[in-house]
Amino acid sequence: MPQRAIVHRFGPPQDVVTLEPYVPPDLQSHEVRVRMLASPINPSDLVTIAGQYRMRIPLPFLPGFEGVGYVEAVGSNVRHLALGERVLPVGSAGMWQSFKTVAGEWCMPVRDYLSDIEAATSFVNPVTAWLMLFVEGRLVPGMRLFINGAGSAIGRILIRMANHIGVAPLISTRRAASLQPAYEGLQVAHHLIEEDDDYECQRQAYLRDMDIVLDCVGGNEGICWKVGLKPGGLYIHYGLLSGQALPLPFWQQRQDVRYIDFHMRRWLHSASPVARREVFERVMAWVSQGIARTDHWHECAFETLPQQLLHMASGESLKKRILLFN
Repeated sequence: MPQRAIVHRFGPPQDVVTLEPYVPPDLQSHEVRVRMLASPINPSDLVTIAGQYRMRIPLPFLPGFEGVGYVEAVGSNVRHLALGERVLPVGSAGMWQSFKTVAGEWCMPVRDYLSDIEAATSFVNPVTAWLMLFVEGRLVPGMRLFINGAGSAIGRILIRMANHIGVAPLISTRRAASLQPAYEGLQVAHHLIEEDDDYECQRQAYLRDMDIVLDCVGGNEGICWKVGLKPGGLYIHYGLLSGQALPLPFWQQRQDVRYIDFHMRRWLHSASPVARREVFERVMAWVSQGIARTDHWHECAFETLPQQLLHMASGESLKKRILLFN
């Protein structure tokens, strides 16, 4: 029988995510049923399950914001999708289930040149990175860019995208072991390591006159990055790896800079279908070229999701988990 992950209360993912059997709903005329093939476990999934966005997410909640599958059934009014076609069913959560029912307009066709794993990881991080750098930030050669949390999957993608147009960003990671830029073929202006004894001195020496700061950490740690922005610079906040929101007066302390609280969902639901397709086409090409690829992933059966969440909570592995469905 099909299974799905469900959250009945917010809290630590390893404690509140459970698997349950379910019967997929009957199709409406505008919907398709997607048999899921693969779905990653992203940091955005975990912070949502933990309750960071509980004010806008009703319970019970079906987690999983990214994945790929193939069309198994099509509603009578859906004309642009065919049975057996691989798609990204974007626009809503609920990827961690055997079958996802979604409006046909929210299914993005996947190019044949992408593997299932590449397709499953071609949305959340690559599209977010591309929008922040080239739509919001309008990054061009010669600009100074800072990226914190650079050892994450999206951090690596951001660095490669910047490198692709000739920008070597300043980066920071908590530990040296989480990212070795030279070994991974990444070009950076300088690598700040937060656990180093001289970290604060290095931060003051290198973090200055930045055009763009990309913050995925938040909390009190996120505050220090604003001082490195030049007047008129752009601060983009897009993640909560610290588990804490930025303090309320944060953006009031630097009224000479621009501040964006970036949410993929906001862009996704405000962009036109044509604009969405154009962005996805460009990003999928960059995934296939390696520019926007996801590194260091580990495949695991969907049925092992509770165990995977437990392993991730223990910090046993830095590899991204990709859930595979039968």
